[in-house]
Amino acid sequence: MPEEQKDLSTNDIIKNYQNTIEEKIKTIEDLFEKFKNLPNQENIEAFFAFLHKIKGSAGIYGYQKVSDETKVAVEILRPYKDKEEKDPITKDKIDKIGSQMEIVKQEFVKEPDLTEFKKLDML
Repeated sequence: MPEEQKDLSTNDIIKNYQNTIEEKIKTIEDLFEKFKNLPNQENIEAFFAFLHKIKGSAGIYGYQKVSDETKVAVEILRPYKDKEEKDPITKDKIDKIGSQMEIVKQEFVKEPDLTEFKKLDML
């Protein structure tokens, strides 16, 4: 490990993640708008990829509800991303994803539950 690189404390790691939440919310809003206005393959894949990343990371940093809500959106988008669904995505599904994203934004500004993160810190 290079000398200038230091071990980050649990608090540092959590703070680093929290410092990116505003950017994550902005990206969610931007990608959702693109997807909603033009639900083509490119926009579906970009939105899916970003949500999948959030789904995987949010829970570990104490935002389990964010992870759960993005999972719902990811599962709606998956058949379209994988080209298993041939019909265009319906307005109802787009609206459902929009509702999930509103919950995500609300949950991201709450204090995280660090129970799971602290378990990892004990390893």
